[in-house]
Amino acid sequence: MLENNNRYKLLKVFLENPLDSFRLRELSRIVKISPPSVMAYLKEFDNEELVIKFEKRGIPFYKANRENEKFIVYKKISIIYEIYSCGIVNEIWDKLAPQAIILYGSHVKGEAIDDSDIDMFAITNNKNVKRMDNKAMDIDLKKYEELLNKEIHLMTDNVKNIPNELKNNLVNGVVLKGYFKVF
Repeated sequence: MLENNNRYKLLKVFLENPLDSFRLRELSRIVKISPPSVMAYLKEFDNEELVIKFEKRGIPFYKANRENEKFIVYKKISIIYEIYSCGIVNEIWDKLAPQAIILYGSHVKGEAIDDSDIDMFAITNNKNVKRMDNKAMDIDLKKYEELLNKEIHLMTDNVKNIPNELKNNLVNGVVLKGYFKVF
């Protein structure tokens, strides 16, 4: 749905590369949109303060405005959309049958940078389940890592075994599927 939206395609470049600066023509090549259209979107982004325009040797550059609240919200929504679209949530749900699948960490805070990994936790009701990491599960994370262009860190455990510090992170995370019952 959103992939066909040129505005989102352009904004996604900044969402996925928040530390990088881009020239107009460079952005045009990346998103395969004409320079005049890219310029129109960049003006909108500049007016909304989603990007910061600056000049280097007389050449205009654009970079993400990582301090802008709206940019942070878009960043959060974008990663949730990408995670759902790639199919990993349904595969985790089908193979592990967890109580809840939670996204937590830097992506939920909107602080993720280019090399940030995706932290996910599958909470199980099964008291016999010991903590499992990526290698112990029958899920091919590599294909999803390639689709998302991010390393995925997936853990699972019974809610009673989760340390309090991690529980705080999970409570402040985003439930992608299911229900996280703390009490």
